[in-house]
Amino acid sequence: MDNLSLNTIDYFQSSQSNFWHWADNGSVIEFPTHKTVCYREDLTFILESLALPQPVPLGTFILLFCACKDNFETIYPVRVVFHQLFLCVRREAKESDDLELLIKDALSFLRVVNALPYKYRMGLKRIPLYQAIFEAIDAADPGGLAAILREFRTGEFDEIIFHKTKELSLARFKADLKPLADALKRFPDKDTLELQLRTGLTTLPKAPEIPVPAPVPADLFEALDADAQTTGISRLARQIIGALSIPMHLSGSSDQSVGGVSDISNRGHYDKLLLSELAQDDLLLTARLANNEALFLQREELPVNNSQEWHILLDSTLKMWGIPRVFGLSAGLAFSEGRKSKEPMNAWALGGKQSVAIDLHSKEGIINSLEILDPALNCGMQLSKLLAEQKGVKGKYIMITADHYREDLDFLSHFLPVKDQLDYLVVVSRDGHIELFETQGGRHKLLNQATIDLDEVLFAKRTINHRRYTTTGLPAIMQSHDFTLYFPSSKIKLKHENTFKTKNDEVLVITQDSRVLLWENKEWGAIEVAGYIDRGEYYWGFDGKHALSLLVNNTANQLVTIYNFNLSNYVWSTVQAIKLRAGAVKFLLNTYHIKTSDGVVSINPLTGMKKPFPATQLSSGGEGSQQMPDDFFNGIKFTPHFSIISQTKKFINNGYSVINSAKRIYAHATGRIFLDQHELWISPKGDHIKIKENRTDPIDLISPVKQEIMEVEHLPNIKFTKFIWANGSEAVLDSRGLLHLKSIDQSIPQATIVLVLEKTSACWSADGMVCGSPYFTGKNPPNGIPVADFYELYIKSFINRLK
Repeated sequence: MDNLSLNTIDYFQSSQSNFWHWADNGSVIEFPTHKTVCYREDLTFILESLALPQPVPLGTFILLFCACKDNFETIYPVRVVFHQLFLCVRREAKESDDLELLIKDALSFLRVVNALPYKYRMGLKRIPLYQAIFEAIDAADPGGLAAILREFRTGEFDEIIFHKTKELSLARFKADLKPLADALKRFPDKDTLELQLRTGLTTLPKAPEIPVPAPVPADLFEALDADAQTTGISRLARQIIGALSIPMHLSGSSDQSVGGVSDISNRGHYDKLLLSELAQDDLLLTARLANNEALFLQREELPVNNSQEWHILLDSTLKMWGIPRVFGLSAGLAFSEGRKSKEPMNAWALGGKQSVAIDLHSKEGIINSLEILDPALNCGMQLSKLLAEQKGVKGKYIMITADHYREDLDFLSHFLPVKDQLDYLVVVSRDGHIELFETQGGRHKLLNQATIDLDEVLFAKRTINHRRYTTTGLPAIMQSHDFTLYFPSSKIKLKHENTFKTKNDEVLVITQDSRVLLWENKEWGAIEVAGYIDRGEYYWGFDGKHALSLLVNNTANQLVTIYNFNLSNYVWSTVQAIKLRAGAVKFLLNTYHIKTSDGVVSINPLTGMKKPFPATQLSSGGEGSQQMPDDFFNGIKFTPHFSIISQTKKFINNGYSVINSAKRIYAHATGRIFLDQHELWISPKGDHIKIKENRTDPIDLISPVKQEIMEVEHLPNIKFTKFIWANGSEAVLDSRGLLHLKSIDQSIPQATIVLVLEKTSACWSADGMVCGSPYFTGKNPPNGIPVADFYELYIKSFINRLK
C-alpha cells in the first residue's frame, strides 16, 4: 500500500472515543451524543471546493461544521466532550498545560464562528468561511488535500475507514485543535472575521495623511447666516446696504462704467465726435474742425483717490453698548462688504484710551469685534490721536458712532478739530434710525438716511427645523436606518396639486394621509420622503437639479409652511411656519412670491427669509419700473388630461391593491398567518410569497387576546392597530400597507411584511435580511435570502413561539 493510500486512511479514519465517528455505513458523521454533524457528500463537496495550501485535519472541519449550527453548544456539548478526552489521552504534566490552553483557544474560536450572522455560515457560504480561516496556514504540501479526496472518492478503502478505528493519541487530538487556536490569533472576535469575509482584510487600512488644502473662502454673508449668533448682523447689514446708497467713491474703479459721458466739448479725439457732426458735408466738417467748432463727447474721468486705503473707525465706548453696538458693527460690515473693491477695508474699534484693530472680513472677526467693549464715556481722545498718527498718510476715513455725540461737549472738543480729516460720518440710534453724512472739506452734508425695524431684522426667528422623533416602542422598521424595502402605493388620489414630476421623470405624490412618496422608477415601489406634512393648498418649486420645495398654504390658520427635499439623498427639512394670509402663490427664480392684502411677499424657501419683491425683473414696464404686471398671478392652471393621469397611475402602481386595515389577525397551528379572509401564502417551491384570499374557517387557531390602537405623535394620520397574544408577542397593522411582527422571544428578529394583493409580496427583518418581489426589495438586494429560508427563520419561528 503506497503512501497516498495510507494518508487517505489516516485522514478519514476515526479514533476510539473521539468527538466524532462515522455512522450509517459511512453516510454521515455523528457527534458522541449521536447528533448528526454532516453528511459524507456535503463534507466531500465542501473540502473539494477549498483551495488550501496543506491538508487541515478532518477533526478541525468537524468542529467547524458544529459551530456553524445555531445554539451549537446545546446541540453538541463540545466543552464536556473535550474534558472527557482530556482525561483519556496519555500526557505528561507539561503536555497537559499545553493541551488545556489549546482546548480553551479552540473553544473560543468556535464561539467566534458561531457569533457570525447566519448568512455567513449557512449552506455554500461555509466554503468562503473555511477558506478565509485556513488560507494563511504555512504551505507544507500544496495539493495534498485534493489528492487525498480523489483517493477517498474511489471507495476502495471504505471498509477500513468506516468500520475500523484507531487509538486516540495526544498528538492527533492536539492536531485537531491547533488550527483553531492559530485562527484565534488572526480573528480574535466576530467583527474581525466578518470584516475578512466582506472585504478580504482583517483591519481597515488607515487613511493616508494627506495635507488638507486651504479652505476656499466662502461668501461672508452666507457664513454669518449659518450661525445663530451672527445671522441677525448679516440681515441688518444687508438692510443697510439696500437702504443707504453707498457713494461711488467707495467703490473700486473696476466696478464703474469707465468712459461714461459727462459733458460736450469742442476738443477731443475724432472717435468721440458727435454723430450729428458726421452728417455735415466734407468741406463744412473740415472747416468746423479747423476752427474748433466741432463738438466732441467728453468722457467721465475716474476719481483720483480710488487707490487710497479706506478705514472704518467704530466707536466702542459706553454709550454704544447694546443695540447701537450691533447696529454700528452691522453698518461697518455693510460699508466693508458693500464696497466691491478686492482690497479690504481697515477697521479699528475706538475706546477711551486705546484703539484695537478689528477684522470685518470673517465670521470669527465679527464675533470677536462684538466682544470689544470700552467703559469710557466717549472715544474723542482716541479719535484725535489715531488721526494724528495717520496724518500725511493717503487714506479715507468713515466714522461710526451713536447720536449722542451732538450733546457730548468733551467728544466734540476732540471731534471738531479733526472733522476735516474724516470723509464720512455714520450715526446710528437705538430706534433703528441711521444717517450718512459727508464731512470732507469742512462740509456736513446729509447724503442718506433710513429707519430700520430692528426687532424684525435682528430677532425674527428664521430657523430651519429638522424633525426628530422618539421611536421607542415602535416597530423595528421605524427605528432602523437600514430599511431597504420600497413602500406600496397606498391612499393616493391623483390631482395636479398633489403630484409633481421632475425632469428626471421622478414622480412625487402627496397621499391622502399627508405623506410624500417618491417613485424613481416604474420598476420599483416608493420611497417615503416625508411621513407627515401639514394640510392645505400645495405649491411645488424645483431648481432643476436636486432641491425641491413644497409650500403649504393653510388658509384656515393663516399659516404658510415650506418643506425642502434634497432628491440626491432624500433628506428633508422644514422652515418654521410663517403667519401669513396668502391669496395667491407663484414660484419663480427659486423664490416663492405670495400675494397678500398688503402687497407681495417674496420668500427664500431654504431660509424662510422675506426678500424685496423683484419688480424690476418681473415688471412689464420699462427699465427700473416698480409696477407689478397685473397678470403675474393669473397664470392658467394646468389640468391633466385623463390619459396623463392614467399614465402616472400606471407608473406608480403596476396593478395591485393594498390591505390598509383588518378586523382580525390570527395564526394557524400549521405555521400560517391570516388577516380576515386573506392568508400569507408560500409557493410550493418556496420561491415567492403572496397574500391571497382564503374564505375557509381554519381550526386550531391561535388568536390574539387583546387589540389596541397605537398613537404615534409624528405620524398622526397613520393608523397603527396592535394585536397582542397571550405570551406577549405582538403584530402591528400599519395603514400604509405593512404588517409588523414582534415576538416575545428576543432571539427572533422582528419582521415586516408588505400587504399587497394581486402581486408578489416582500419581507424585511430587523437583522437586515429581505426576500420577495424585486419591486419592493430592489434588484439584487445585498442581503436577499430565499423566501423559504426567510419564512422558516422569522415568520414560522414567530408562530411557533405562540404555541
